[in-house]
Amino acid sequence: MPAPIAGVVPADKRIERWDHKLDGDALSTIVARLKTDMKLRAVTTFAWIVEYENATKLLLDGQGIQSIFYPGYLNFSRELARLSSKFSGVSLTANAAPLRTKWVARGLLQAVLEDIQVMVWNIPLT
Repeated sequence: MPAPIAGVVPADKRIERWDHKLDGDALSTIVARLKTDMKLRAVTTFAWIVEYENATKLLLDGQGIQSIFYPGYLNFSRELARLSSKFSGVSLTANAAPLRTKWVARGLLQAVLEDIQVMVWNIPLT
């Protein structure tokens, strides 16, 4: 093993710290302290997801899409949700286009995907 370089923490010390950090008692203390905030974020996120899934289902109902195809369209909508949490503006619009292409290749209708993108998520088409 090469000689340690000044300012670089050796691997065995890093493993020791990592092991201590993930000790059962220490971990349960950390989780207990963070649990309230974690639950609040989860409640907020789940409510947000349900709102957009309901909007997607209403759009699908209005267009007469058979329920057997709902999972694909809902997955497309969920992927737009993930993108909208990472990107905005032109970047969001640009990243949504390949998603539509992917789901069209899987047999979903281009027009319906575009409606979900524009009407549910308010993401303009490219």
